[in-house]
Amino acid sequence: MLASFKYLPGRSFIHRLDPRTKLIAFVLIMLCTIVVDDVRVLAALLAVSLAYYALAQLPWRATWKAWAVVLFFAVFIIGVFSTTLFGNAPAFVKTSHPWFSLPRLGPFHRVVTYEIAVYGIARALRPLVIMAMILPFTFTTDPYFYGVTFRRLGLSDSVAFALDLSMRYVPTSARDYFNTVDAQRARGYELERRVAGLFNMIRRAAPLIVPVTINAVAAGEEVADAMELRAFGVGRRTWSNAGALLFASADYLVIGWAAATLLTLILLRYFTQYGSYWFPVSWFE
Repeated sequence: MLASFKYLPGRSFIHRLDPRTKLIAFVLIMLCTIVVDDVRVLAALLAVSLAYYALAQLPWRATWKAWAVVLFFAVFIIGVFSTTLFGNAPAFVKTSHPWFSLPRLGPFHRVVTYEIAVYGIARALRPLVIMAMILPFTFTTDPYFYGVTFRRLGLSDSVAFALDLSMRYVPTSARDYFNTVDAQRARGYELERRVAGLFNMIRRAAPLIVPVTINAVAAGEEVADAMELRAFGVGRRTWSNAGALLFASADYLVIGWAAATLLTLILLRYFTQYGSYWFPVSWFE
């Protein structure tokens, strides 16, 4: 059986929005993070996105795990690891203010500058903005309406159903993984045991990777068989309760806000000094 993201019923402003509105707003704000590189603009965009997230009134106990994963990815993987080891300031930046240098390893000698750090902070803000916009969609939208939402956006039955299955893939894989971990522990598998060597680590991961992969393939085959038995794709699909999705004044307001935000950032990026990469050179002179 396919799993889905956890749905939290409620009466908040975001709960009452049409699912299409929440999805359109998410896409528009995600495009905003692509348009700009200015850390000041991205910080302001994060503040606005968090205000939107707050309107959903989601309990912290239900969302902290998702935030923990994204914070680790944004802060440590992108902000720290990527910046200190591989990140570079844009090519047009001519200033260089060293911050610290990593120990020399043969020919590798990495000097991290403040320019690189500022650019790394800007990159780390992007997934936080995206997370603040996508969580209200996943937690306040009944999974029953996933496929209906994509279909009412004008997509074909096949594409809408494929996107519906894609959104269920992550929670389904996560459920299968944790079930596999519990089953292997019951058989005496010591997950926390540390071993030396890359090949030993891969070998010890096999009892987890193999069952999860096989379950994913088997689940895909079951879904495909079920779709064939129901003659999916032969005729036009009747999406149940599709007529229940209706835009209200609040929906137009949210879509207009997201579209205006994107337009504003495009204008800032290409017609003002804001939006492109920014570094406070005067702070270091």
